[in-house]
Amino acid sequence: MGKCCFKGFDHEQCEGPWNHQYEQHNYILSTAPHATPELDVVIADESGEYACYAGMWWTPENRLAYMEPLCTIPEYRHKGLAAALSEMYRKTKALGATHMTGGSGRFYQKTGFQNAVKWTFWEK
Repeated sequence: MGKCCFKGFDHEQCEGPWNHQYEQHNYILSTAPHATPELDVVIADESGEYACYAGMWWTPENRLAYMEPLCTIPEYRHKGLAAALSEMYRKTKALGATHMTGGSGRFYQKTGFQNAVKWTFWEK
């Protein structure tokens, strides 16, 4: 997961090649209170390397599924891998989710997300 997230969030462009620098981050993500790794979706390439990864956080008390992180390494983008996210929708809906959140932008809109909340930040 670490290498996929590193490449998928374009860290190579400013930090250079992957050298396991985010291994601890993977542990923190997978052990956080609402992390539900059993709901994660991984798409691997022919050699078994992660090409796309989507993590899921499930909060049953408010029926919210939160997709984080979501990334695809650059060479696998624009190949329809997002269609696999329907598996996440199916799994979380079966658990009782009434809402799913994720990021913003064109990718999320193309996969069916709609803007529902607008945040305003005030600064003095």
